Amino acid sequence: MNFKYSALDIARQLTASGTPMHDPTPEQQAIIESYPLGPSVVIAGAGSGKTETMSARVLWLVANQIVKPDEILGLTFTRKAAGELSHRIRKRLRELRAAGFLPNNPASGQSMDIAVNVGTYHSYAGKVLAEHSIRLGIDTDAE
Repeated sequence: MNFKYSALDIARQLTASGTPMHDPTPEQQAIIESYPLGPSVVIAGAGSGKTETMSARVLWLVANQIVKPDEILGLTFTRKAAGELSHRIRKRLRELRAAGFLPNNPASGQSMDIAVNVGTYHSYAGKVLAEHSIRLGIDTDAE
């Protein structure tokens, strides 16, 4: 499949617009641009660029109009990592919009909402349980 922007195009355009970004490595670019869509798992050691790669994948998906930001679910193991990922994605989406990569909402002509859902596996499971516990006959108030 052909897409309008590559991960490299996005990184270089954001750098040219004043947001310093490193070009993705070939391994990162393969992850960022992997298709078809579906759940993805990135396994790599500390300091290897997982958070950067995950946020770059979101930018690539949104810039190529494959998904909208509110269709993203990012899950990590720790609150610290979730906070960093959420902050980085939102910041980069604002920069992507400023660089002209985000389309306006066709219905309203307004800027696309850049809210993303990022959290820990534990907090996400808690939300799912709270929303659906009644179907399972579980009292979520019980300790």
